[in-house]
Amino acid sequence: MTSFNLWVLFTLGCKVALYSALAGSIGGFFCCGFLNKHFHALHSIRVYTFISCILGIFATLLGFVAQAGTLADCGFFGMFNTQMLDLLWQTSPGTAAGLQLIGFFILAVCVILFNKTLRLGWVYLLAITGCVF
Repeated sequence: MTSFNLWVLFTLGCKVALYSALAGSIGGFFCCGFLNKHFHALHSIRVYTFISCILGIFATLLGFVAQAGTLADCGFFGMFNTQMLDLLWQTSPGTAAGLQLIGFFILAVCVILFNKTLRLGWVYLLAITGCVF
C-alpha cells in the first residue's frame, strides 16, 4: 500500500487547477472566436478567459515549486530551495512550465488587446501550443 504525503496531494491539486485553467482559457478563447457576433456575451467570455489564464499562471508556478519541494523533501521551505529550483528549471519540467507560462501570458494579453473580435492567427496558435505543453 502506498502512503500519500502532503506533497503528492499538493501536486495533484496543482495539476487539477492547471487542467481546469487550461480548459477554461482555451474554451473561452474559442468561444470568443466563434461567438464574436454575440456582443452582449463577449465581455463576460473575455473576463472568464482572462481569469482562467491568471489561474493557469498561478497553477503553473505552484506546481513547479511543489515539484521542487517534493525533490528537496525539506518541508514547506523546500519549495523555495534555490538549488532545487535551478536544477528543476534545467530539466523537462522546467521547460514545460516555461512554455505554459508563456502560453498563458500571451493568451491573456491577446484577450485584453483585441476587444472587438478575435481572429485566429499565429499568435493565438502559439499561445494555445504553449498552454497545452
